Amino acid sequence: MKKILITVFLFFISLAVNSQRNSNYSNVEINKLTIEVSTANSIGINHYTPGYSKNNDITLNTFNVGARYMFNPRFGLRADVGYMNLNSKNKADSKDYEVQLPTFGVQGVVNASRLFKIDESIGRFGLLLHAGLQISQLYPKTQDEMNAVDPTLVFRSHNTGRKENNIGIIYGISPQYRLTDKFALISDISFVNSLKQHFTWDGAMSPENNNLSGKFVSVSIGLTYSLGSEGTHGDWNE
Repeated sequence: MKKILITVFLFFISLAVNSQRNSNYSNVEINKLTIEVSTANSIGINHYTPGYSKNNDITLNTFNVGARYMFNPRFGLRADVGYMNLNSKNKADSKDYEVQLPTFGVQGVVNASRLFKIDESIGRFGLLLHAGLQISQLYPKTQDEMNAVDPTLVFRSHNTGRKENNIGIIYGISPQYRLTDKFALISDISFVNSLKQHFTWDGAMSPENNNLSGKFVSVSIGLTYSLGSEGTHGDWNE
């Protein structure tokens, strides 16, 4: 865990230093602020209680709204809020479950196409790399499992009505395509590793040997809009 936090910390330090060193962009007038809306298919990777399993169907179970500010055409920061609903819908080999997960994230962003100077050759295409921290609250909605002999007794609790606050590492890659000077189509694949998650993705408590982690992946598609009076956003080479 410490190594991951140190890596993210160094990423932000490098981001700040490089944003100041890029003096060749200091006199370039660009639109720096972008807003983004997207929807995603999110899948909890681990952990699950026996009898419950992840839903691999492609369902749009996540929605995000974000804003990104670029210090220069290569480096910036991004903040977003999201909502995720993991459930066993249409999955025959799993017991019924549902958890809800509102999120808030702050990440450093690197415009890889500008950084590696391939923006001219790829034209309207672009590539962003991002990493940072995500805060979340996990709300289980799964019904408790009752004792088969005595239905008045709870066999396994799924913590319905409770919530778990968490923080995790998020990192990913975002290909994009410029539609107009202001609008771009963006896709993304992100991985999140929670640092102290005690609940499973079906809502129960994890066994002690693995109850301090939880992982999920999101694959999204969305639309971005560049704010400002300049012709195009700094993501793109004129």
